[in-house]
Amino acid sequence: MRKDIKKMDVISSEIKFLCRNNIKTTEELFLYKKETIDKMNKKMHTRTILRRKRQKTTDTEERQKLCNDILDLSNSIFELKKEVGYCEDIEERTQKMKENIKDIEEKEKEIKKGKEKIQNERIRFS
Repeated sequence: MRKDIKKMDVISSEIKFLCRNNIKTTEELFLYKKETIDKMNKKMHTRTILRRKRQKTTDTEERQKLCNDILDLSNSIFELKKEVGYCEDIEERTQKMKENIKDIEEKEKEIKKGKEKIQNERIRFS
């Protein structure tokens, strides 16, 4: 039961994410994911530069300012990674849903063919 509740919470968070970013189609989701990854990579590059500056700096005030900037970037990178994770989970679940729908449609076609076959046999033997 806890596992189901956790799954519901994850899905709820993903739905809020989709609504907050006004994403309605898979194309919009792919585009948003790409943009988010680009933003994340830029912030990671900036953070790397700040870390190098921090190592070279001897002034404590400047060093503290750099540490705060690095921390802010790390927090925003964490949020972006979470959004990319949402995108990937949604893509995966969407793919599974498409496969499930396809399987159900194939089973329904098989059932209809079986019913037609039975009806044809009844007509032939009558």
